Amino acid sequence: MGNQQNLSSTNRIKKQSTSPPGDGGGETVGTNPPPSVNHVQLAEMCMDFLGVGSGCLPFNKRKALGMYIEANGCNGFAQAAAEAMCDGGEVDWDDEVVLDSHDLFNSTVFSIQDYRQQLENLILNDYDWNNEGAVFVNNAVSTFGTNWKQEVAKAVSWIGLENTDEYSTYLNSYSTQPMKFLYINDIRNIISVTNNNCP
Repeated sequence: MGNQQNLSSTNRIKKQSTSPPGDGGGETVGTNPPPSVNHVQLAEMCMDFLGVGSGCLPFNKRKALGMYIEANGCNGFAQAAAEAMCDGGEVDWDDEVVLDSHDLFNSTVFSIQDYRQQLENLILNDYDWNNEGAVFVNNAVSTFGTNWKQEVAKAVSWIGLENTDEYSTYLNSYSTQPMKFLYINDIRNIISVTNNNCP
């Protein structure tokens, strides 16, 4: 019987007074407290359903995603937001906008290094290096050695990013190698002259 009494005390319904405060009277009615929503679990369930691994998000981002899902459902924007945040992006939940996001080279987050590295890989792997003139090739080989294609692709990939801190760091990494430093610093002119000499 003691166990039964203990069990019934844990199952009691919270009582709420229907009379004004301070009245002391009035009847009481049984009500259940509103269910507590676990936003983190809600986000994890949605991400699992959408095929986006939930382990890539820290607690605070899963909670924010869960709050959005509670209000709007597990929808396409929830998926885009989760994917962007997993890749380091930010989300404006009110306007449903993924910030700092670009669909560039199959990446949802834009960063100078990601963009530049993808561009370098594209140039290195897809450019027709065998069609270059002997003067260009000899100059690049004498400057960079057998790794000349990689170095030229890297230098070309920085064009347009010269005013960034990342470019300064890259260029200054060659400061003790003057031939390479000058070649890289002049890459725009080198490829411009080369292009002008093409048949």
